[in-house]
Amino acid sequence: MNVLIIGGNGFIGSHIVERLRDEECQITVFDRSSNQFINEFENVEYIYGDYNDFHALKNALINIDVIYHLLSTTVPKTADKDTEYDVKSNLIGSLRLLEAVKEKKIKKFIFASSGGTVYGNPQYIPIDEKHPLHPIGSYGIVKVAIEQYIQLYAKKYNFPYLIIRPSNPFGPRQNIKGSQGVVSTFMYKTLKKETLSVWGDGSTIRDYIYITDVADFFVLACLSKKTGIYNLGYGKGHTINEIIKKIFQVTGLKTDIKYMEQDTFNVKKVILNMEKTQEEIEWKPKVTLEEGLKMYYKWMHKQI
Repeated sequence: MNVLIIGGNGFIGSHIVERLRDEECQITVFDRSSNQFINEFENVEYIYGDYNDFHALKNALINIDVIYHLLSTTVPKTADKDTEYDVKSNLIGSLRLLEAVKEKKIKKFIFASSGGTVYGNPQYIPIDEKHPLHPIGSYGIVKVAIEQYIQLYAKKYNFPYLIIRPSNPFGPRQNIKGSQGVVSTFMYKTLKKETLSVWGDGSTIRDYIYITDVADFFVLACLSKKTGIYNLGYGKGHTINEIIKKIFQVTGLKTDIKYMEQDTFNVKKVILNMEKTQEEIEWKPKVTLEEGLKMYYKWMHKQI
């Protein structure tokens, strides 16, 4: 099986590449740049180019059976600051990819959406895949639009697809100095004795899942005969204050916390319903939050 992973050098992508090497796959990574934390994997082909370069993408698709579309040029905060860029680079870029894919006889198209943004403020908890989609920011709006175009093209041109909606992955190779990822940002700042900036009172709830469990699911879903939309989380929620407390416990360190006025575009609570995922893909997370934090701390401590 020939697999193309668009965004294969990213946080989630690099772990999927590592996990797929255990399977009988010929892996090609298409990305803008290398991963800052690891070297290229052996027996993996790397193509470096612009995701919005139609011809480069089309060439990368030659003889490909499975496509992982993991690349995003924005995160929720940056998407809202420049919505035009978000639409042009992510939505239009995805449409170009689908245009290139429609002529290929691929076995599966897998897209990494966003379980934390596409549903908006939930009408009920836990959130299942049938929950109405009411995103409250550009990032989620664009993800929903891409999802809908994938379903349109899949039906029109007859190819199987998987839309996976991850909650809040954390673990090694996540950007430790970025604006995305509460666990990575707060653990790094704790180790550096920097102040933790918290929007609101710290009661915001998210569903955190360790990155190896995420990679396992993406691979199992690929190898399965299933098609459709699946949530991907642990199925349990934790407040920001709980995460900070656990980070302090794992690291044995404490630092100052600054609570700031709540961002109006912030979803208050996200906990994903994992029943469909666990029943149809026969997958369950193996790493608890506490175990994941301990492993992540050991890795991060070596990086700084």
